[in-house]
Amino acid sequence: MTIREYIDTMKVSGVISTSKLSFLVELFNSTCTNENVTEDAAKKWLYPDKGRKSVTNYNSYFNEDEVNESGFYDYLKRRIHSRWGILQNSFKTTTIENIVDCETEDEVIFYRSLLAQFLQILNRPLPKDMYVEKLNANENTNVSQSNSITKQITEIFSSLLYEHGIVEVLSADYLECSLEIYKFVKVVKSKILFRFLEAQDEPVYSKIIQFIKNLENYNSFCLFTPDSCNNVLDIIHDVGDDPHQFGKSALFFRKELDKIYGEIFPEHTLFVLAKNKIDSFP
Repeated sequence: MTIREYIDTMKVSGVISTSKLSFLVELFNSTCTNENVTEDAAKKWLYPDKGRKSVTNYNSYFNEDEVNESGFYDYLKRRIHSRWGILQNSFKTTTIENIVDCETEDEVIFYRSLLAQFLQILNRPLPKDMYVEKLNANENTNVSQSNSITKQITEIFSSLLYEHGIVEVLSADYLECSLEIYKFVKVVKSKILFRFLEAQDEPVYSKIIQFIKNLENYNSFCLFTPDSCNNVLDIIHDVGDDPHQFGKSALFFRKELDKIYGEIFPEHTLFVLAKNKIDSFP
């Protein structure tokens, strides 16, 4: 997500009445801890010269790793008032990948994830008190403090897949919108994406984002599947060489999820469908 996409997503919600440029300047200056940004500088961030990618070093606007966390929250609350749920829905419906918590019902958690997304765009570290402490010996987990951050992430992800029965959902013979998928996505965002934001450059981090985005799309697809098409095995073998479109789409989603899973856990598979069934379609 770029700084323009971030501002655009907020504006689309309808809860921000000022112009994009004014909003960016005010939001940024509420968050920075050194010099303020001018409208001329902010305009170049929003509208870089045609054909040129905007590459900006924001470090001069901050004192080392400091960020005005309360200034960010206070400014948005004055602008949004009690309509933060509308803004949350705007980030939920965008097709642009982001780490905003779109499932939480806690206003504080939502604003913190908004700040986390903003700082990620600015390539700034989170305030130290925003980091959830790393796993410790007293936690009920097999992840060791000495493990690499990648291993910590993959082991937590694997555990969450098991706890929420995601493999079973994707292996089922029927298509059904699963409440467990909603819960799984929510907990992955809080326990991995937000928790390990400093690992956003790790390949496994981006692969997990891809996985949950595809999983959300699959769940939405199942939600709108007609009752007459809810058995994927019947659909697969329907009408000879012209299988039902819903069956083809279901297999596409499942195969894509299995592919991403294999990239997170090499040489492993979700076993979403037997091989001969997967090979039924190109």
